[in-house]
This record gives sequence, C-alpha cells and structure tokens, in this order.
Amino acid sequence: MAIEQARKTMEHSQLDYLQWDIDVDSIPPSLRPGTFDVVTCRLSLAFLDTNRLLVDIGRLLRPGGSFYVLTRVEDVTDDHRKNDVADRFHRGLDEEQIGRLGNTWRDRLTWTISPQYRAILLRGFDG
Repeated sequence: MAIEQARKTMEHSQLDYLQWDIDVDSIPPSLRPGTFDVVTCRLSLAFLDTNRLLVDIGRLLRPGGSFYVLTRVEDVTDDHRKNDVADRFHRGLDEEQIGRLGNTWRDRLTWTISPQYRAILLRGFDG
C-alpha cells in the first residue's frame, strides 16, 4: 500500500499519512479546517468530484492559503480518445471545465505549461 511505503520512506515526527476518500468521506477530524497553507492536486482533479473537492479544500486552507492544480487539457472534439482504454488513466479537464474552475474563489492564476497541461492557483475561497 502506498501509505505504508510512504511511512517507510519518509519518517518525521511532524509528518503523518492518512487515507481519505475525498469523494465519499467527510473531512477527517485530524485535518483541522483553516490550518493548511497549500494543497496540491497533480494530474488527478479530473478523477474527483470537483465541486465537493473545492469546497473541502477551501475549508481546510488558512486565510491566504493556496490550492494548486496541475491538469491535463482534454480536447472534447477528439471522440476516439473517449473510448481508448489506455486513456482512462490519463484524464483531464476540457477548456470549459478549466474556465469554470475556481468561480467561488477570489483569486485565480492560470499558466499554460504546454498545449496539453495547465496549472491553476486558487486563493480566497468564497464558497
């Protein structure tokens, strides 16, 4: 299991690992709202319930905290990719989804990393 491997690889008195199904479970009590400086989501946002995640992350961040997202950009006109078994592990957001991301946050910065990747930084959750 990934958590066991992480514990073996990186041990520190102020570091802990936690399994949390963020699409189903409530925020674990050990994760105190308003205490996180930064939360990152690398190449995984397209697999999650985005609306719920943004609310939960907004609650966890301290005032001034940031949510950083790196996502693939999907071309919705490319129909053959939707049925490609190999691509089910390489999902991304389309331009419309990326455009709506962070509508309930005060600040949003977006960087085009390449035609296939975007980075988004959100601050100031207003949800």
